[in-house]
Amino acid sequence: NVYKNHLYLCRAKKTIEQKMKRSLLAHYLTVAIRSLERYKTQSIISIAGLAVGFVCLALSSVWIRYENTFDNFHPGADRIYMVQDKGLGEMNSTYRVPITYAGLSIALRHEYPEVEAVTVCYFGSSYNEKFGYKLPARCVQADTEFMSMFSIPLLEGEVHADVQKDFGCTLLSDEYARKRFGVESAVGKPFNANFDGWLVEGVVKGLHHSCVAFDMLILMPVMETVEEGQDYGVSQFVRLKKGIDPRDFEAKLNAIDNETLRKGEIKLIPIHRANRYLKSVALHKDNLSLEHLRFFQLVSVLLVAC
Repeated sequence: NVYKNHLYLCRAKKTIEQKMKRSLLAHYLTVAIRSLERYKTQSIISIAGLAVGFVCLALSSVWIRYENTFDNFHPGADRIYMVQDKGLGEMNSTYRVPITYAGLSIALRHEYPEVEAVTVCYFGSSYNEKFGYKLPARCVQADTEFMSMFSIPLLEGEVHADVQKDFGCTLLSDEYARKRFGVESAVGKPFNANFDGWLVEGVVKGLHHSCVAFDMLILMPVMETVEEGQDYGVSQFVRLKKGIDPRDFEAKLNAIDNETLRKGEIKLIPIHRANRYLKSVALHKDNLSLEHLRFFQLVSVLLVAC
């Protein structure tokens, strides 16, 4: 009997506590609603400010994460760098691209054992006629090392060993090929109505979320010589061997005392940050930068706190 009475009291106590909790919750909700009704203006400002603050904070955080994850999918992406010669400035074109002397790529390929691979490229744009209207195309002209540097798979056609011809070896991304030629195969078809000899020779997997994304890729021979007095600017990417400190290698490049290889300070830009130096990427309008996004994120945090 004592045990039964004790069990009964425990159950009764638990039931009373649950009823009290429900009663207190209803009481708190009632007080909160009355408080909101009493201070309507303040309540509206607080709720709206909190909502806007959370939305802005989420948006800026996602955007910053997007900007910091460019080209993180390449094999060895943590060892790939874009090379910039600050003495050469920027190309005076539609694209804002860090450049170096073309001869530097030859030196990096043959004279620096720290380098695992190197490729040079040029960024541009083109218009492609289709049924009376134009399709804009992002063009990248690069040497044949570009394919292996960024692990671009060939889906259709072939890459000819002899690319030393008028237009090089023209490859299209799979998405652009569908836009240009529909369900038909693009291989063997003329790319531009104005040049009958400019034929598509292959289709490759397009790059997304990348600073080297392209619609059309034109492959040229690997550069081995540069005539004296014919130095010109190219965009250049290197992949260092494992265990190489990029800062030490950067200092080694800045020790080059040859005006045909280096004009100013050499800087190695990690591949995930290279997009910030390219005007073709959406973020990089003349009036917007990553610093603005971070400031926007800070303001969002302050808004939520207030």
